[in-house]
Amino acid sequence: MMTNVFSILLCFIFLITVTHAIVCLPNFCDTVKCKEPICHGENMVIKKGGLCKCCNTCIRVLGEGEACGQLDFLRGTPPVSECASGLACVDHTCQKLSDILRDLNKETK
Repeated sequence: MMTNVFSILLCFIFLITVTHAIVCLPNFCDTVKCKEPICHGENMVIKKGGLCKCCNTCIRVLGEGEACGQLDFLRGTPPVSECASGLACVDHTCQKLSDILRDLNKETK
C-alpha cells in the first residue's frame, strides 16, 4: 500500500517538474504544422492558444458556478477551459463580473 502511494506521489512530482521545464524557443512555431481545430458543444476556438502559442486550440466554456482554474499549478500549460463572457474565475468558481464588482464596492465603503 505504501509503495502505491509513493509511486503516485513520485509521478505527480515528475509531472509538475516536466511542466515547469517546458520552454518555447524562438522560432519554435516555424517548425510546427497546425491543423485547424474543430470544436464541439460548449467549446470554442482560442487563437494561438496551444502550447507555445503556435496553434489555435479548443477550450471548454464554463458557465456560472462551474469550477475553474483547477490546474493553475501546472504553469506553462495552455488552459483547457475558461469562464464565459461576463464571468470571471474567483476562488476557483465562475462568477458574474457584476456580482464581483458589487461585492468589491461594498467592501470599500
